[in-house]
Amino acid sequence: MKEAVKENKEDVKNASRTDYKSRLAVVVCLVLLSLISLGYLTVRQLYSQKAHVGDNAFIAVDADKWGAYQGREDLTEVKVPHGVTFICNCAFKDCPNLCRVELPDSVTSISNGAFFDCTSLKSINIPDSVASINFYAFKGCFELQEIILPESLSYIGDMCFERCHSLKSIKIPKKVTFINRCAFKDCIGLQSIEIPDTVAFIDANAFWGCRSLKRVTFKNKVYTDPNELNYDMSRINRQYIAVWGGDTFTELTVPEGMDSIGKFALYQCTNLQSAVIPEGVSSIDFMAFNSCFNLQEVDIPDSLSSIGERSFECCYALKSIKLPKKCTNIGQSAFRGCESLSSAELSDSLASISENAFVDCISLKAIKIPDSVVSIETNAFFDCSSLKSIAIPDSVTSIGANAFWSCNRLESIAMSDNIAYIGKDAFEFCYKLKKITYKGKVYSSVKDFYAAAQRNGVAFE
Repeated sequence: MKEAVKENKEDVKNASRTDYKSRLAVVVCLVLLSLISLGYLTVRQLYSQKAHVGDNAFIAVDADKWGAYQGREDLTEVKVPHGVTFICNCAFKDCPNLCRVELPDSVTSISNGAFFDCTSLKSINIPDSVASINFYAFKGCFELQEIILPESLSYIGDMCFERCHSLKSIKIPKKVTFINRCAFKDCIGLQSIEIPDTVAFIDANAFWGCRSLKRVTFKNKVYTDPNELNYDMSRINRQYIAVWGGDTFTELTVPEGMDSIGKFALYQCTNLQSAVIPEGVSSIDFMAFNSCFNLQEVDIPDSLSSIGERSFECCYALKSIKLPKKCTNIGQSAFRGCESLSSAELSDSLASISENAFVDCISLKAIKIPDSVVSIETNAFFDCSSLKSIAIPDSVTSIGANAFWSCNRLESIAMSDNIAYIGKDAFEFCYKLKKITYKGKVYSSVKDFYAAAQRNGVAFE
């Protein structure tokens, strides 16, 4: 009798549990249906993100979501299901054990950084449907030995295959008209590349650091010399850009007929020691010589009118610079970090000393500011610790914040009478500054000068 009662109680409990589970399942279904109807959830998101096709593989169901599987160390193989149209930004970024990827023919685009730093990736198929591979999509895929680019491909982004150390050869499809900056930079195992006639422009440093590259086929010609390809590309585009061999040459003579030195033209050409720029070149563009650590001298033509932002930044060995009369503009940070720069002769047409122009030029002892200059911008001579004296002409009406910050050897400064504005900490940490000439008077302290300047209506930040 007792056993029958016990069994009956157990049956009641089991029925109760089953009823509870059923009701819970109904509630969950109703919630999911509500989320779908309200647009908070898609049907595809109901599928598992780990549908295994092998011990360490899975089917990616949301490869069109930003960073969907970023940093997953457990992934070794990925099969993207049909219907996914693009691999999103950073979708599989930093998946260190990912070796193999299978893409469906529905994918049309591989977005920025999609497989960035997948250091073990050895195999990936790029289907004929793909039209674009964007910025640094495969950057840092050290083990990728071969990749076949489909004829449907029309766009290869900046740094797309940078540091693909094991890549041995590449053939660019005919629909590609432009190879972007650093697209194959530091592909140290790359030996040959075929470029179709449809390509009208190859951007700076596209093959920089490809130390094994011996053969570039382009426009029915086989190039084996980096300088020859650089020069021919420059003639096509009328601006100089180093597309190959940026770390191989020590001297450079830019060919005649150039209008400009292009953006990033010689960026990180770390062995370059001297450069001759011919007449006719009117501009040195953004970061053109940036990080040319061993560049000591540059022959600048009289035709030059503009020096772009950060164009000579971190040229640690550059000793002197002489700007021609036509030069009206120095971009921000143009000579920042030029630690060996001891002499700078500025143009009489220069309108301003731009922001950060000579930051950390610790060897600069003297500089003459021409009468054409109207403003000395923020941080212009920041930490020029060897600068001893400076004369500011009457044309200058404003001095920006931190303009002479930490010029700790600056002993004297002759100040323009027309200055209407001085920014915050313009002369901070100028410990040796004892002589400031302003409106004919000499002040022995910055504090006294500030007081006098304020009485004369000078505005301070």
